[in-house]
Amino acid sequence: MGNRKNKSRSQKRKFIGNRFTERTKPLDVPTVSEQKLKTTSVSFENIPSKDDKMSGNRIFDVEILRTVFNCLCCPSCLSVNLQLTEDSIFGLSSGMTLKCKNCMFVYAFQSTRKANKMNDINLQFVWGMRIIGKGHSSSKKLCASLNIPSLSKAAYRSCEKKLLNVASVVSKNAMIEAADEVRKLKNTSDVAECGVSVDGTWQRRGHSSLNGCVAVLSIDTGKVLDLEVMSKWCRNCNTSKSSEKSKHIKKHQCSCNHQGSAGSMEPVGAYRLFERSRETRKLQYVEFYGDGDSKVI
Repeated sequence: MGNRKNKSRSQKRKFIGNRFTERTKPLDVPTVSEQKLKTTSVSFENIPSKDDKMSGNRIFDVEILRTVFNCLCCPSCLSVNLQLTEDSIFGLSSGMTLKCKNCMFVYAFQSTRKANKMNDINLQFVWGMRIIGKGHSSSKKLCASLNIPSLSKAAYRSCEKKLLNVASVVSKNAMIEAADEVRKLKNTSDVAECGVSVDGTWQRRGHSSLNGCVAVLSIDTGKVLDLEVMSKWCRNCNTSKSSEKSKHIKKHQCSCNHQGSAGSMEPVGAYRLFERSRETRKLQYVEFYGDGDSKVI
């Protein structure tokens, strides 16, 4: 033991952290438990909170709404006697009234907003059904599966007409702006020469479709310049010509603008688009690009 040489032992270094260690500021708290709680609260403060403003539409159970309103106090008498009732139904929108059983407080409101005397939710619902290619019958099935009120056929058609008018105006303005963009690329304000691509589509597959459309797209911008809707059938012309409906049939605007096969809609529609290009779009289509099955040529 005495012959053992005294070797200096290196003192073990304490770990003070590295670049991967999260450094926290020392907290002035009396106990360790409070220090842990304080660290947790500080870490949650750094989490970005969501915006308190809510927007959009939601689907609520009516019984849940009634239960919630029953727990609220009346703003007039401060008693917990509020009752929610449904007075009217306008498709997916409802007219509701909040009443107090203890006093004369009454507050009526609509479940959705209105625009031009029409409920926004009904227009949005019909627009969504049109986007997926479904009509009134499919909308009734969807509403039945969700256990919500559905639109009547007359209300559904009214929403469709309003959407059709708006879509027609918006699409027309968009195509005019696309034509103006082509003229700017050609550096001219007069009639400009440009190349286009023409293609047609039909409502149904095969050669028995009653409706179709032909579109002209710009090669330079890829945007739609013009559109021609083709139809071989008119609802008003094919209804029974009774004495009361005969006057209406004579005054209506017939939607039938094509006589012939469904396959001939594409060349006929392309001819109309090329014919009116100078007048409506101030463009001259000098180059044509078609797909392999194009019937325009």
